[in-house]
Amino acid sequence: MTLVQTEPKKIYMWVEVQPITVAWIYHNSDLWLISLSSDGINWITIADKNLWATTVYNSGDTLSESNCGKFYQRWNNYWFSWSWTISSTTTKVNASNYWPWNYYSWSSFIKVSYWWDWSTSQNDNLRWNTTDTLAARQWPCESWFHVPTYTEYNTLYNTYTALWLSWVTNFIKCIKIPLAWYRDISNATAYNSWVAWYYFTSVPYNSTQSRALAFDTSIIPWSYMDRWHWCSLRPFKNESVQPREWWTKLN
Repeated sequence: MTLVQTEPKKIYMWVEVQPITVAWIYHNSDLWLISLSSDGINWITIADKNLWATTVYNSGDTLSESNCGKFYQRWNNYWFSWSWTISSTTTKVNASNYWPWNYYSWSSFIKVSYWWDWSTSQNDNLRWNTTDTLAARQWPCESWFHVPTYTEYNTLYNTYTALWLSWVTNFIKCIKIPLAWYRDISNATAYNSWVAWYYFTSVPYNSTQSRALAFDTSIIPWSYMDRWHWCSLRPFKNESVQPREWWTKLN
């Protein structure tokens, strides 16, 4: 009898990756997402970078174009550099005939007097509070993301505070927020360098201002900014993503 040696059969086992149900802040660097929850059930999912940033900001990193992203005037969809010299004008435009999917975009920073809009007419549907859908609030974010509402930033704020973390220091660290500042009215240059960041929401505050999440000595989720300011955007995921076991726990 001839003995024939054969390779043992390979046995594959399906291992189900369990979702995380422990309340905290988790990061997936492959998906570019941060998800957080204060109860392990209800989750908020945001991008791990400012809009058009190419590198995640980690606390202590040198600020740069790559980790700060771009600036947007409310709500001109033309992105402007965080650091480069940009063109500017004092001439207002009439943005009344623009709406979701008929976007306004112009390559000049419009400098106006304090407490005024850069448009000659109030149009709250430029980012796109009148239409009031996640799809309408998308641009200039990628598909399945949107510019958050005032309520969403408040939820982010309340979720974070419920975790009892050191407030300012850990918020910047865990949400990966660079002190990206904003561009000022007078000469379109970056203002409050190294000490502040401002995120526009998609919701107006009044005829000349919009709601914002701001840090300038303290974090103010109910803040507002004049519409001529140019600020950073942090996209929110349309649907929350519950983290899995391989996600990184942030602290």
